[in-house]
Amino acid sequence: KKRNLLLSRSKRRKRENKRRTYIYTTMSSNGSVITFAVNGQRYEVKPGEYDLTLSLNSFIRRHTPFKGTKLSCSEGGCGACVVDIARREDSLGRSSKSSPIAHYSVNSCIRALASMDGWSVTTTEGLRKGEDFHPIQKRIADFNGSQCGFCTPGMVMTLYSSLQQKPHSTMAELENRYDGNICRCTGFRPILDAVKSFATDSNISNQVNSQIPFTKGPYDHHQFDPEFPEYLNSIDTSRRLSFNDANGRRWDRPSTVSEALQIASKTQDSSTVKFVNANTSVGYVKAESRFIQQFIDIANIADLHEIKTSDEGLTIGGATTIAHFIDALRSNVQSQSIDKVRSFSSLADHAYRVASVHVRNVGTVAGNLILAKNHGFVSDLAVILLGAKATITSATVQSNNSENIVRNTETIEQFLSKPQAQGEYRIVERITVPWTNGNTHFRTYKAAPRPQQAIAHLHAAMNIEVNQVGVVIGEPVIAYGAVMEMDQPGSHPIRATRTESVLKGKSILDKHTLDAAISAVNADFAEHVA
Repeated sequence: KKRNLLLSRSKRRKRENKRRTYIYTTMSSNGSVITFAVNGQRYEVKPGEYDLTLSLNSFIRRHTPFKGTKLSCSEGGCGACVVDIARREDSLGRSSKSSPIAHYSVNSCIRALASMDGWSVTTTEGLRKGEDFHPIQKRIADFNGSQCGFCTPGMVMTLYSSLQQKPHSTMAELENRYDGNICRCTGFRPILDAVKSFATDSNISNQVNSQIPFTKGPYDHHQFDPEFPEYLNSIDTSRRLSFNDANGRRWDRPSTVSEALQIASKTQDSSTVKFVNANTSVGYVKAESRFIQQFIDIANIADLHEIKTSDEGLTIGGATTIAHFIDALRSNVQSQSIDKVRSFSSLADHAYRVASVHVRNVGTVAGNLILAKNHGFVSDLAVILLGAKATITSATVQSNNSENIVRNTETIEQFLSKPQAQGEYRIVERITVPWTNGNTHFRTYKAAPRPQQAIAHLHAAMNIEVNQVGVVIGEPVIAYGAVMEMDQPGSHPIRATRTESVLKGKSILDKHTLDAAISAVNADFAEHVA
């Protein structure tokens, strides 16, 4: 019976795989070709060959000889599918032929194949040279870091990508890179021991196979790592791409915001158009891609990657990844006076708890806010940016009116609470986090099942200016998220306006003020709670 059951499951799996095969022979009249590498091998995808919803993971597993990369959750949550992607780009994430090679670990199960032009993909097979295993692979095996082995390719590639980004990492830094990898066998200890053995401050010993010698600390990257494919250096990834799949769905990659909005405005139904960068939202809103007919890839619009400071504060572009946002916050903590950046450390620490490193590497701050606006996603970034009094600038057009681009700057609260109008197309151009002052007290909080890679049960951000005698001055902001019913358009973080009014101008050292604030919080929640 057990054998028949296994055979039955095998047949069902084969039928399912057959249904999921997305190879098409219909060709588009457009000549755009996507060129990328998998373990050094060159692949070219022509218009019409694959469905636009095909993931990088599906392509690797079905259309290349490399089966090591696994598929489990299809949500970007477990890490079994992690691969390393690399290309030449500047420090802001803009593709540039003259720049160094940047590496990112990504969830291949939610990475669109259509977005891979110019990228070099490395899977666990790509690390092996002939009969010799890579030091990372050998170390995890020697430490008994693999039992069933299903998670191991993702574990290997996470460490490889992390050490590409920062070869001289500490044990704590390497452990923090594993917030998006799940193992159901080993209990993680032997895996993390193997990982930490590559750290500069490693004090790890092999507790399982103590007789196997190993060298603590970084390995020789020049000796063991694969080379970046030379032919990718000649690909102009800034060029405009445009192609259809066999189902008539279209993928465009414009080079300016105006071009992107012009393409979108040609469609009457705005619900069938999606602006994408990394498109990590497909791990959360799974059904959405089935209804999208026009994908507009804005990842290569240079202006959307800009990060700068001004008299107002820190401004990031709409294509700035969460990881680059965190880096920018921490960089300004080091470079600016402490009074100007009193909110920045808390913002960076909280943003580091958003999703996992594989999502933060490529997912954008603006995309996270759009997900909260359009789908009621419980967004940590929306709450903490609301608390920080951030503003957001968008460019919008209406259907069949691409010449009239309207730019508007508004608060995060205004942006989230305003419903998306039918026939309106919006691109977030920039987000500005204002400087603070010496009286500012800023805190964020999150109650969740896990420290990272978890949606909050409740989260909050509080921004209050208090003078030397304890009196609240200015306009306090107290923001809560996960209060309204989640996953519903129109659900968004709230401001506890009654509580803010109670605190304004009052002493926080007065017990009566605190008692009144607690009563006001209850009233604020009662108004919005689902």
